Amino acid sequence: MNMEQKRTFRWAAILSYVLGFIYIDWYAAPGIDLDRLLDYRWGNLVFTILYIAAVELFSAKCGLTLSELRRRTSPDGRNLSGCAAESVFFAGLALLQSLASVLWDIHPEEIGLMQVLMWHFTMVYYVLCRTGTLAAGHTGIFFLLDAFQGTVVLPWKNIFLRFLSIWTRSRKPEEPDQGLEQTEEQEVSKEQRTARKNEKMQKAGILFISVLTALIVCMIAWKELLGVSAAFASFGTGLADLMERLLSTKVLEKLIRTYLPEFLLSIPVSAWLFGLIGGALKEGRAPVSDAEFSESTRRYHIFPAYSAYIVLGALIAVYVLFFAVGAADLVSKLGGGTGLFSKETLMDRVTVYEAASGAISGFWQLVRIVLLNFSVLLGFCLFSDVPLWERKKTRVLVTVLFGFATVFALMAGYRLFVLYLFLYGPTPRRILSGWIICVLLLWCILTLIRFFRKIPAVRIGILAAAASFTVLCLFNIRGICY
Repeated sequence: MNMEQKRTFRWAAILSYVLGFIYIDWYAAPGIDLDRLLDYRWGNLVFTILYIAAVELFSAKCGLTLSELRRRTSPDGRNLSGCAAESVFFAGLALLQSLASVLWDIHPEEIGLMQVLMWHFTMVYYVLCRTGTLAAGHTGIFFLLDAFQGTVVLPWKNIFLRFLSIWTRSRKPEEPDQGLEQTEEQEVSKEQRTARKNEKMQKAGILFISVLTALIVCMIAWKELLGVSAAFASFGTGLADLMERLLSTKVLEKLIRTYLPEFLLSIPVSAWLFGLIGGALKEGRAPVSDAEFSESTRRYHIFPAYSAYIVLGALIAVYVLFFAVGAADLVSKLGGGTGLFSKETLMDRVTVYEAASGAISGFWQLVRIVLLNFSVLLGFCLFSDVPLWERKKTRVLVTVLFGFATVFALMAGYRLFVLYLFLYGPTPRRILSGWIICVLLLWCILTLIRFFRKIPAVRIGILAAAASFTVLCLFNIRGICY
C-alpha cells in the first residue's frame, strides 16, 4: 500500500469503532430490549445506510470505485463487472430488508430468525461483491466457498488489521545498506532524526506547561470576577449546576451500566467488521480463487463412469419404490375427481392432524431428498473423472434423479399449500416452509435445464432466492396470519 492508502486505512480503522458501537447500541442491544424496540427498528435501517456508505467511501478512497470495479479483472483474468452489478443488487436487498423491519418489525417465529440471519449474510456478501473478492468473479458454483471465506476466513485472518492500521507507523522506504559499515550520510541522518525527536518532545512539554498555566490563570480570574458582577456570578452558578447534573449518579450509572458494556462489546464486533472490509480491500482478491480450488482438487477426479451408474442407479431405484408407495397412499386417501380440489371434500376426508403431519413430513422429505441429490451431484463434480452432464448415460441418470426431486417438490407443495394452507390458513412457519419449497423447486428445475443448456443456473437460483425472501419480508406476516 502507498502512503495515501495507509492513511485511509488508519482513518477507517478509527471510524470503525463508531460503526461497531452504532451496531451494538442501535441494533443488537435494542433487539433484546422491548422498551427500546423503536430504536431497534430504525437502528437497523440507519446502520445499514451507514454501513453501505462506509464501504463505498472506504473502497473509493482505496481507488476501487464502482466504475473501476467494472473495468478490473481478477488475477486469473476474469472480468469483475459481475461483482459490481451484484454489489448494487445486494446493497439494495439489505436496504429493503432493513426497511421491512421498520414497517413490520421482525417477523414472528422461525421466519424472524431467518430474517435476521439473512440480513447479516446479505451485508457480508455485499462486501465480497463490492471489493471484487468472489472466487469466480461473480455468484456461482463456488457460492459456499465464498460464504465461508466471507464469514470466517477474511474477518478472522485480518482480525488484528485494525490495530496494525492504527498503531503501525508509516515510514518512507529507505535505500538498502551497501555494506556492513554505515556511511557518513546515514550517521548524519540518524543525528537529524534524534534532534527532531528531541525537538518534538520539547514542544510537547512546552504545550503541556502552557495549557496548565492557562487553566490556573483562568481559574483565578474566574474566582475574582464572580465577586465583581452579579450576572457573571449567576452564570457561573448555573454552569456549575449543569456540570453537577451531567456528572450526577444517574448519568454515571447510565454510562457504566449501558454504554461502557456496549462499547466493550463493540470492540471485537468492529474489529471483525474491519477485518472483513479492510482485509478484502487490502488483499484485492479472494483468499482462494476458483482456479486455485479447481487445481488443488484436480488429483481427486478419479472415479469412472461405472461409479456413477452404481450410485445413481441404486438411488433412483429407491426413489421409484418410494414414489410408487407414496402416490398410491395419497390417491387412496383423497380419491379421484374433484376430491383433490374441493375444499369441503378435502376437509371431510383430511383431518387437521393428517394435514399437519403430511405437510411436515412432506416438507422435511423434500429438504432431505434435495440436499441428498445436490450432495451426490457435488460429490461427483469433485471426484468424477468427467462431469456427469458431459456423458450421455450419466446425464440421463442425473436428469432422472432430479426429475424425481422435482416430483417430490410438487407433492410437498400440494400437501403444504392445498392440504394445509388452503384448508387451515397461513402461519409464519407455514409461509416460510412454502417459500423454501418454492426455492427448492426452482433449483431443481434450473438444474435440469443446466444439464442440457449452458445457463448460469446457480447464479440465477441464488439471486432469485435472495430477492424472493426480501420480497417476503416486505409483507405484513402478522397481519396475514393473525
